[in-house]
Amino acid sequence: MIRKIAKASLSFVMILFFVFLNLVGLGDYLYPDTVSLFTGETPESVLCFSCESEENGAIPAQGQVLAFGVIPVKEVSLNYYEKTELLCGGDLFGLRMETRGLLVTGIDSIKTGDKSVSPGKDAGLKKGDVILKADGMELKSAATFSKIIAKSEGKSIRLTVERGEEALELTLTPALSADAAGYRAGLWVRDGAAGIGTVTFIDPKTGAFGGLGHPVCDSETGIPFPFGSGSVCHAQVESITKGGEGSPGELKGSLEQSNVGVLTSNSPQGVYGILDEKTPKGGKSIPIGLKNQVKPGKASILCTLDGSGKKEYEIEIEEIIGKDRDSKNFVLRITDPALLKMTGGIVQGMSGSPIIQNGKLIGAVTHVLVGDPTRGYGIFIENMLSNMPE
Repeated sequence: MIRKIAKASLSFVMILFFVFLNLVGLGDYLYPDTVSLFTGETPESVLCFSCESEENGAIPAQGQVLAFGVIPVKEVSLNYYEKTELLCGGDLFGLRMETRGLLVTGIDSIKTGDKSVSPGKDAGLKKGDVILKADGMELKSAATFSKIIAKSEGKSIRLTVERGEEALELTLTPALSADAAGYRAGLWVRDGAAGIGTVTFIDPKTGAFGGLGHPVCDSETGIPFPFGSGSVCHAQVESITKGGEGSPGELKGSLEQSNVGVLTSNSPQGVYGILDEKTPKGGKSIPIGLKNQVKPGKASILCTLDGSGKKEYEIEIEEIIGKDRDSKNFVLRITDPALLKMTGGIVQGMSGSPIIQNGKLIGAVTHVLVGDPTRGYGIFIENMLSNMPE
C-alpha cells in the first residue's frame, strides 16, 4: 500500500515538474527544434508526439512533444530522410581550389615619396572582401589583377566587390611606390588553395562524395574560400607532427599530379565533389544513422595515417551539444592507444574521418580542441548530406 502511494506521489510530482518546465519555457532547452525521421517511420517511434496528417494525406511537417503522452512541452519540425547506404571514406585526398574572384587577406601601406598611403583602405576594402571584377573584367588570378594595377598609371579602377551578402561598387586609386618602380594597391589577395583532408563518404551509385565536415578556409584570416572551381587527387602521408596541449598536430602529405575528380562546393558542412568514372568506388556500404540515433558512448573512426591504408580506431562520444546546429554537434574523445601513440589525438588532415556507431555512419570528425588534442568535435552525417549540392 505504501509503495503504491509513493509511486503515485512520484508520478504526480513528475507531472507537476513537466508542467513547470512547460510554463517557464525550459522545454526549448530539453528538446531539439527539429526531429529527424526516415521516410515511413512514425514520429511516435522517436519521441512521444502528437501530430496530425496534412489535409491531402501527406506526412506531417510539425509535431508536438508530449510528456507522459499527455502534457504538451514543445512544438518541433519533422525532417524526413530516405534510408540510405553509403561507402565509408577514411581515405586521404588532396584538393586544389580556385577562388571565385580574389579574396582580400590583408591591407598594407605604400611609401610614396615622403609619406605612406593605403589605396586599399582608402577605397573602403576590408579583410574578407571578395574582389570579383576590375573595370568590368572578371578576376580569376592575382597575377591578372597585378597587371591591371601596374598599367593603371594612377588612374582610378572600378571594383565590383562582394562582402558577405552585400554587393559593392568601390573605387581603387593605385599609388606610385617609392620602393618599387610601378603602381601598387597595398592589397594582399589570394586566388587559390591546396591541401589534404579525409573523405567522409561516397555515394556508390553516382560517385558523389563529401569530406572534411567544415569549409576550406584561408590560413591567415580563417575566412572560408569563396568557391570558384576545384579538383581532387590522391594524396600520401609523408610525416606526422604529433599534437600536444596548445599545439595542434598535422598530417603532412604530398599531392599526386593527376586528378581523380572535381570539387563542386565549399560549404560550412564540408567540401563536396564527384569522382571520375574510372576511380574505384568499391567496398562495403553501410546505412546512415540520423542525429536522434547518435548517443554518448563507444564509437569508431576511419582514417589514413600511413601507406598501409585506412584503419579503424576507437573513440568515445562524450556529449551531444547541438542537435539544432549546422556543425559541431557533439564532443568526441580519442581512446585508441595506437592512434594516441601515433598522433597524440586529432590532428589536421583527419578532418572528415567518418564516425561509425552501432554499425551506422553517423558523422565525421571536424575540429580538435587546442587545449586537449585527444578531444574534438563531430558533425552529424545528415547535416553533411542536407547541404550536398544537387
